[in-house]
Amino acid sequence: MDFENTLSTAADTSDTPQAETGSPVIVMQSGDTAATSRSVSLDAPTLETAGLPAVVRSVFGDYHQRTQTVTETAADGTSVTSTEPVPGLAGLDWYWLSGVFLFTIVLWSFFRFLGVVFKR
Repeated sequence: MDFENTLSTAADTSDTPQAETGSPVIVMQSGDTAATSRSVSLDAPTLETAGLPAVVRSVFGDYHQRTQTVTETAADGTSVTSTEPVPGLAGLDWYWLSGVFLFTIVLWSFFRFLGVVFKR
């Protein structure tokens, strides 16, 4: 479908009354619609794109757990390399956690301040 065959005026169509000449009309030209079928299904939103996790991710960014590269060498000389998360407290993303903690303190302080102001 191209632009020249899609748009026309009311005078170009036989279905519309001639009293509306000059008004813009969109004429849709299509082929045989009986031979084609269309099925549309709506996917459920995932937690990555909707809800509270998406809001937290948009405000604070992604949480990146620290990883380490582990190379295991067998007795026959073959080695297997894998990427694994760092266990324990060393694997935490302390910059992200401290940002969330400081934001919480600032938000709490702001509402505490508003409570004192409106109380008086």
